[in-house]
Amino acid sequence: MKDLSKIGKEEWEAICDNCGKCCLIKLQDEDTNENYYTNIICRYYDLEHQRCSVYEKRDKMREGCLILTKENVDKLEWMPKSCAYRQLFDADFKPCKKCTPLKNRVISEALVDEDDWEDYIIDEDELLENRKLKANIIRRQGLMNIPNSNRSFGNTKSLKK
Repeated sequence: MKDLSKIGKEEWEAICDNCGKCCLIKLQDEDTNENYYTNIICRYYDLEHQRCSVYEKRDKMREGCLILTKENVDKLEWMPKSCAYRQLFDADFKPCKKCTPLKNRVISEALVDEDDWEDYIIDEDELLENRKLKANIIRRQGLMNIPNSNRSFGNTKSLKK
């Protein structure tokens, strides 16, 4: 594991491959704490340029947007298996051969009613494949996020039961 205290801001930012997977809406089962990905992406993610369109003020523009830092990145259970930051703390990290763009594979949260988010759950492994993401049609009950905690999701809102 690399000594994170020796990584400066510029080097930290350069680790990210701009895949956008951390910008996908994620849900958590309130009974089992299991995390689920959806194929819904934050309204501010620019798919054409593969980056946040409001990056410098993202945490102010979007409630629940979690800024990845040296202090929290190893504590986030929902981090995608392919996230470049995982190489810093995950001994089993296996980098993707190529960052698979999400363009034409996701839908903006601006186009999906929050009550329907559960209909867009996908398998995390689908994120690694270069094919269209198919949402689970099976509705899952009791999914929610836990804002302002160590288990907060970037880009989620509470779901009603």
